[in-house]
Amino acid sequence: MLERHRHERTYPSLDVVEVLQLYFRRPYGSEGETWHTRLTSIRRDGTCDACEQKLEPLEISQEQFEELRRQLLEKVIKGTDIYRQTTPDELESFLNFVNEGAPYNIIIDGLNVAYTCSKAAGYMRYKVLYDLVAHLVHDHGLKCLVLGRHHMTNKHRGSYIQKMTALADCFFAQNVSEDDPFMLYATLQSGPEARYITNDLLRDHKYLVDDDMKVAFERWQQSRQLKPKLNSMSKGRVAFQAIRPYDTVVQRTEQAWHIPYDDGTLQYSYDLPKRWLCAARLY
Repeated sequence: MLERHRHERTYPSLDVVEVLQLYFRRPYGSEGETWHTRLTSIRRDGTCDACEQKLEPLEISQEQFEELRRQLLEKVIKGTDIYRQTTPDELESFLNFVNEGAPYNIIIDGLNVAYTCSKAAGYMRYKVLYDLVAHLVHDHGLKCLVLGRHHMTNKHRGSYIQKMTALADCFFAQNVSEDDPFMLYATLQSGPEARYITNDLLRDHKYLVDDDMKVAFERWQQSRQLKPKLNSMSKGRVAFQAIRPYDTVVQRTEQAWHIPYDDGTLQYSYDLPKRWLCAARLY
């Protein structure tokens, strides 16, 4: 059961975890080995509070990274019908734009940020986007690519968009195009250290890659995606959810099982579990 949770990257409920505790605590085996269990949490550096072991880091190999980049272009952007995502001319224009400008440090889903990070209405949402870009460029010295739609450049929003284009590269797709595939490709094209900003879950795109690359996609996504906190804009800065350096998945070593579980807490669908069952072997 636990291996299936690991393979499918799913999480048992608290009720199931309580049964697992009873299972681990019973003496078993030819030598009557026993286990110590504890509901616990994981420190920011990936160390278990209960047993002090380190969890698996969120890493993919260079070969996996290159294959992800290839599959994102062939299966997600182009797909079986390019007109569902973009047009041939727009795709060519975008690829040339990114290949000339990359590598970028940060790729930003402009509309997502504008509508996520502030309670402001109308064109003032675009001030939020501009303030974020200005913060990343001026305060952190990052090279940014902002992806948006043509309608963002109309006269009511144009002043902030025009100021933003002076700070960062900007690509405005047709209003009917999907910008998530563009964002993913630009991030992968910018190298393993590049990150992207959006609250989108991107589940549909993960299911388009080959089965043997789905875990690599999810690991890469969890380590490179910056998710703005809702209505988090304060003094020109956006607050992001912390990126965990460890993989949130059932893990096993010779000494212990570490099992992330759903404790029933109300949370956003993209939030990962914060509570774990640690079952450590006693010698």
